[in-house]
Amino acid sequence: MAWNLCMTKVNIKYDHTWHDHPLTLTGHIDDQQLFYDQSGDKYDCDHTVNLNDGPHMFRLIIEGKTNSNVLIENDKTVKDTFITMDTMVVDNIDLSKLMLLNAKFYPKHEDPKSPVLEKIVELGYNGEYVFEFNTPLYEWVLEKLY
Repeated sequence: MAWNLCMTKVNIKYDHTWHDHPLTLTGHIDDQQLFYDQSGDKYDCDHTVNLNDGPHMFRLIIEGKTNSNVLIENDKTVKDTFITMDTMVVDNIDLSKLMLLNAKFYPKHEDPKSPVLEKIVELGYNGEYVFEFNTPLYEWVLEKLY
């Protein structure tokens, strides 16, 4: 079996808003870990990965949120800790809108709003944000758009 491996450029951007302590984030495409981040800062980084033609999965794993990450005063949330997904650009193709429409967030929380959250960019629970895409990317994007 011949594999068509291709060096693929990936740029990930997100904002990290936090109270008390930052969250721990790891980013993966398939089984390749792209990053490990505990900085609490905005994240904007380029990565190069080998991807064969076919289906792929980007996963952002969020860990470390506790009750101390939320400040409540008079029964209102005053400060909170969350990740806001900004963009994912793969081989110079911005997938942000497709991520908004197709990504799913699987919260690990005692009482989430839903077992699966869709069409969101603000991730306020521990959990896993999953976006599936195919390469060659341009063909997949055209299929999704038309």
